[in-house]
Amino acid sequence: MINRNEIAYSSELKLVGLFIMKNLAWHVQIHSLCTSLSKDYYMINSLRDIMSIHMLWSIYFAYFHSRLKYEIIFWCRDGEIIKVFWLL
Repeated sequence: MINRNEIAYSSELKLVGLFIMKNLAWHVQIHSLCTSLSKDYYMINSLRDIMSIHMLWSIYFAYFHSRLKYEIIFWCRDGEIIKVFWLL
């Protein structure tokens, strides 16, 4: 209760783009990241025939690389990290 308002319990929380679970496991975050990276890869792959390599690199760093690097120090020790690198 906070200020007479009941707060619902949740085993996971999304905070600043990170999924934090009660046991500090990162499998939800890694699954979310893999989903995002797959979409980014599809977008880049779809654009490769109509854009220059310089534009593709810009898109890669804006979407794919930035998501991959964001907070990697927290979840990179999880055993499921291999799923992310299979995408690469």
